[in-house]
Amino acid sequence: MEDKKTIREYIERTAGDNGLILTELAEDHTVIERNIKENEYNVLGLVYGGVLFNAADTAAGITNLCAGDGGPTLNGSIDYLRPTNGVKKIRLESRIVKNGRSISFIETDIFSDQNVLVAKARFTYFHYSR
Repeated sequence: MEDKKTIREYIERTAGDNGLILTELAEDHTVIERNIKENEYNVLGLVYGGVLFNAADTAAGITNLCAGDGGPTLNGSIDYLRPTNGVKKIRLESRIVKNGRSISFIETDIFSDQNVLVAKARFTYFHYSR
């Protein structure tokens, strides 16, 4: 597996226009921030659920990569807990719950810019190289 510096460079390089900011990188967790763009709110003024889900999957995937293996998402689910009107930035905290022989189970908490938990997501990833 590539070292943390290489992973960080890859993530930062490919983040591009997504507004992703990697703030913490470890073998068992990551913290990422993401700016919300003006066109990412629905007619009710809430951040689109798909924006939150995609960002959570990305954060969990980075955590999976940092744990020593990259692989595709096998399953994902999200629970929306609080409204997101007016949220300009989100913070995603992902952690490995179980890192098994062929799959990983990762949880991601999504916080608003007011540090309020707005959603919880869970993902299962396959391991290619194990």
